[in-house]
Amino acid sequence: MRRLLGTVAVAAMIAVTGCQATQKAAVGPVNASASTQNDSSVESAATAAPIAQNTTAPVGHALTITGDGGLAASVTVVSVKTATAGTGPLAEAPQNGVYVIADVLIEVTGGAYDFNPLYFHFQASDGTTYDGFDGNGMTAGFEPMLGSGTLAAGQRTRGVVVFDVPAPHGEIVLSEPLGAQLGGWTL
Repeated sequence: MRRLLGTVAVAAMIAVTGCQATQKAAVGPVNASASTQNDSSVESAATAAPIAQNTTAPVGHALTITGDGGLAASVTVVSVKTATAGTGPLAEAPQNGVYVIADVLIEVTGGAYDFNPLYFHFQASDGTTYDGFDGNGMTAGFEPMLGSGTLAAGQRTRGVVVFDVPAPHGEIVLSEPLGAQLGGWTL
């Protein structure tokens, strides 16, 4: 039994450290008109030469993700809006003060990329971090919500990620599945 637990622990450690060490990020601009176009007419996000991980960019710029298996993807916060009320008959007012609604575009050009709205966080100016489960963000009713899954080369998806925060000043942060920060967008 001890040998089995030891083997499982070593395998888990290898998986954790392997995943965290294999994704890198860079920043590049998106077509300037992308934030005013509808989903079907958004231009592909531009890629840039790889630069340091944990890069912060302005909204509208792509974070380029590379990794094992030929992974090449761009993640862009195309635009950000705020609201003091949700949409739909069941939506409630934001519990923390204001909704920050990030329109996210993910495009994969190589390999496969796992995506999930829970990989996005809002870091307030005071350092407090909020995710989609804080306050009423998950039930605010803004559509279309960013789904979750795996995209293969040539595929893309788009949707909103909603945060319920005290003030709309801070940074939207993208993390990999195990929590290491890949980069972010300054608001």
